[in-house]
Order: sequence, then C-alpha cells, then structure tokens
Amino acid sequence: MFRIGKRLKFNVNNFYCAVTDGGSLLKYAVWSGKFQLPTEFPPSDSYMARRVLMFNLPKSSGSDHVAIETAPEASIAVHNEASGSERILRVIEIVIPPGKTPERLDVFLTRQVAELTRSKAQALIETGGVTVNGASVKASRKVHPGDVIRLQVMARPPLELAPEPIPLEIVWEDEWLLVINKPAGLVVHPAAGNRSGTLVNALLAHYKDLPQPGGPERPGLVHRLDKNTSGLMVVCKREPALSKLAAMFRDHKVHREYHAIAWWRMPARQGQIDAPLGRDPRDRKKYAVREGGKPARTRWNLLETFDFLCHLALRLETGRTHQIRVHLSHEGHPVFGDPDYGGRNRQMGKLSSAERKTAAGWLEQIRRQMLHAATLGFTHPITRRDITLESPLPDDFQWLLAELRALQPVHHRKPEAVNPTEW
Repeated sequence: MFRIGKRLKFNVNNFYCAVTDGGSLLKYAVWSGKFQLPTEFPPSDSYMARRVLMFNLPKSSGSDHVAIETAPEASIAVHNEASGSERILRVIEIVIPPGKTPERLDVFLTRQVAELTRSKAQALIETGGVTVNGASVKASRKVHPGDVIRLQVMARPPLELAPEPIPLEIVWEDEWLLVINKPAGLVVHPAAGNRSGTLVNALLAHYKDLPQPGGPERPGLVHRLDKNTSGLMVVCKREPALSKLAAMFRDHKVHREYHAIAWWRMPARQGQIDAPLGRDPRDRKKYAVREGGKPARTRWNLLETFDFLCHLALRLETGRTHQIRVHLSHEGHPVFGDPDYGGRNRQMGKLSSAERKTAAGWLEQIRRQMLHAATLGFTHPITRRDITLESPLPDDFQWLLAELRALQPVHHRKPEAVNPTEW
C-alpha cells in the first residue's frame, strides 16, 4: 500500500513526481520529473511495485510543496527474482498528468527513465514490457493525460567491480597521489551503460586498497572528467590524502585550466560566465543554466580566432558537472563537436555552403567535444608541496588547430598575451 502523508517539496518545472515503496519516498526517485531506477534492491523475498504519480502544480498555490495521497488499490505485488536469477524484475507505473502534451511513448520513456535509451525503450515496448492502460501498444503510440504506463524492467544485478588491464598514462606519482592523463573515450567510473572498461577498473588492476569514501564504485576519486573530455585527473591512493584533497576541491583551492575549441568569435579578449547550473528539466541526463541552481563561474581567455571557431583557455572557479560545456553553450559558443550541448549540426545553418562542407568534414574526423584539461595545480595535502602539472594538447586537438591555421592564415589571429593574474 502506498501512503504518503507528508508534504513533499520538488523543484521541478514541467511536472511533479513521487515514487513510493511501502509508504516511504524512495530517495533515488524524483528530481526534475525524471527518476533513477535503483541498481539493486534490499534483500527480501518480495516487495511492492513502484508507482509514479506525475501532475502539474497549480499556479495559484504559490508554493512548491504538494501533498500526495494514493489509494490502496495502487499496490501491485512483485516477486524478487534476485535468488537464482541474473536479473531482477522491477515494475514501475507512471500516471500521465493533466495538461501533458501528446508525445510518442518511446520518446516519453527515454526522457523520464534515466537508464532507458530510445532503442532500449523501443525494444522493451516491442517485447511487451510496456503497457498503456493495460494493453500492449506500439512505440509510436502517443501518451495522453490520464494514461497509466506500466513498465516491467529487467535490471542487471548489483555491480561487481573487477580489475582490468587497461593501460594508464601516469604523469606524476608519489606514495599518496597519482595524476593521470585521461584519454577521450575513457569513462571514469562504472554507471548505467558502462559497467566495465572504466578508469576505476584500470585503477583496481594497478593499485589495491584504494580509499572508498564515495562508495566502492569510486575508489580514490575526488573529481572526474566527462567521458569525451581528455586531460589531467588526480587520484588518491591513501587516507588522509583523499579527505584533505576532497576538501580542497570543495573549497575551490585546486587550479584547473582547460583548452577548448568553440563555435563563433568571442565578443572580447577575456571574460567570465557567472550562471547557476542545475538539471535540465527537459532531459535529466543534461544540465542547464537555471534560476535557483548551484553557483557556477567560468573564466575564459581568447587564444586564437578563426572565421567561425575560436581557441579558448578556461579556468574553473567552481566545479559543476558539464560546467564549461553548459556555460559556453549558454553564451552561444558551444564546444566544437559537443553532441549534447549544440556543438555539432545545430550550428551548421549559420554557415555558408563552403563553410558547412568544411565544418562537416572536420566533424566527421572529430567524434567528441574539443575540450581538454590541460593544467592541474594544487598544494600536496600531506607534504604541502606546490604541484603544477601540464598536459599537451592531444592529437585530435592539434590536428584541428593545424587545419584551422592552414585554412585561414590571413584571418588567423593571436590576441596579445594576457597576464595570467588578470583573468
């Protein structure tokens, strides 16, 4: 039975959700209208299905607080298949709220269930794992207010990390820390869709007993880089180095400088982007500039200007997820090649036909965002020694810069050097 008597607060733009389990609000359930499926369940013989209620908050209420009550018949019994099975059945129900505009079922599920890609949603619908109002439907079926969508999801068992012989480029190391040069394409830690082949799997093969304050899936980690961002990362081998360095990151006492190739000419030689970031209400896998989000500040310095691209150095004053990518996109200068924040085909309409052909050829060769963590500086948390490390631009970055410089020798311009203390 699903019973919620408390008033629940959600900061969501489009609609509001609650997922309940035996009367309790599940902590992984709700953020911005999109919920995470858990990776494992508590050991028990059976448990109640999850039911998701989605509804609009009345504009006249003047509050983000809502009270939720559900009827006893909302309960659905589901058996835990963890014993003797490699996969666990999870049942989820979603009630479409009043005012929701019609949308394809597969697209809706992709937007609202974090672990589902569109192809996985289509496969689940095709095999009967999704029903609408109790009936099997096609992926193209439009969802409407009042529809009850029921998903039967086969989830993988709890993640078991294993060492893997993945080579690491270690640029500096002592008994407490190591700094690696992460290549583009390497995922930092296991998560949905990337359960192996990660930096963590590589670390486990090289080092034993790494500290795990962030959980067993993140041993030694105090920060991360996106999968397709290259460059320097520091990893802690022992305590108390990890706790102290984590505090330095939290207090913004670590110097991080990135290089990026971005779209269009910048309006000045240098500047700062100060805009709060939060989950994108339209897509839980992305971030956006949002009122009420976490403070985020990025400083940038123009290094080179080309016809429709520019080469930037950027410094983080905060360390939010996707910060540089979101900030540059928000300012109209997305990182070249970034598929998530408008850095690929979305910019093509502004180019001439010749420029479009050139840019398309570069994008065929560049399969990731042109963003590189080039400089990492910090005071050693144990020895108190000042450490500053540099990573040269990777081959694909240098190749694109060479193409730009060769193609536009007349327009290619390097601004006057800027004193590092001025930006």
